[in-house]
Amino acid sequence: MLYQKLTKLLNEKKFFEIEEICQNNKTSIDKNDDLLAIYGTALFNQNKYKLALSVFRKAYSISAKIRNTENLANVLHKTNNFEEASDLFIKLSTFWKNVKIKNHKRIEKNEGFLIFGLQRSGTNLLSNMLTRSFSSLKNNFYQINERRFDPIWKHSIYVPTIYVDCPLFVIFKNPYKWVESICLRSHADILYRQVKYPIDEKEGFANNVLFGEKKFNLENLGKLYSHFFESWIVNQNKNIKQKIIVNYEDLLDKEKREIFYDKVSKKFDINLNILTDPISLVGQVYQSENYSKKDFDNYNVSSKLQLNKENLIALNSNLNDLIFDTLGYKKVV
Repeated sequence: MLYQKLTKLLNEKKFFEIEEICQNNKTSIDKNDDLLAIYGTALFNQNKYKLALSVFRKAYSISAKIRNTENLANVLHKTNNFEEASDLFIKLSTFWKNVKIKNHKRIEKNEGFLIFGLQRSGTNLLSNMLTRSFSSLKNNFYQINERRFDPIWKHSIYVPTIYVDCPLFVIFKNPYKWVESICLRSHADILYRQVKYPIDEKEGFANNVLFGEKKFNLENLGKLYSHFFESWIVNQNKNIKQKIIVNYEDLLDKEKREIFYDKVSKKFDINLNILTDPISLVGQVYQSENYSKKDFDNYNVSSKLQLNKENLIALNSNLNDLIFDTLGYKKVV
């Protein structure tokens, strides 16, 4: 009964109410990692990171399941406990490599879909556009699973074993524009989640070419992009039949966007309700709340890159050439 009540409040984002209830039911809360996870999440969302750390540690001590590991790793990073956080993220990366996605009742009702893409590739924008444009695509399965069921990480460079028969989208952004987005605008959680290719690593590279105010390593960014591409395109999982590859830039172009919507409608045999224009979503997309109409111009083909010749040499030397032939992007030298 308490779990259902707290879950409802969590969905309603009533974090302070959750905190009060948990404080008044401490004996019950401290013995249950599911309740502790909700309590810690409420604290985390109120920026009470030290308290959240204590709560998430308790949950992790009860069970080192994926959710508890991820919660603890996130709050450790937020409280500058980088070494311990890194150890947990490495542990998580091993899990993502072997994750299996199973059926769920919402998927069976043809209401769910999956999106995969690197950080800053447009996964949240695509999710918003799909749910608004197609009434049958009501739930991003990643967002359902992230809180309730077997975890899926949409930014994983490893392709999970998928046993669900639902629409699946893999989104890519122009590799040069993607690097500039990471280095010059927002790196999201890439800094501590993509542990195989640490972009803040400054030593041990032949060229050691760094870019942006935070001096991120271009070699590893190129390797990260290539690994994701190779996993999903070159070494694709043959079990995945319901897959559509999406170029982020196509979502911003009216003609190409309409072709994409038509492709989704025909491939998955679903009706298109409205042609959602990303301009209508400005300020509403998670992780891009400050995005403006003007920012879309940055992704025009004619838009000038801020990467210089040295940057391009370092990046291109670590990008798989198939990226350009397969995804249709022009290689810049």
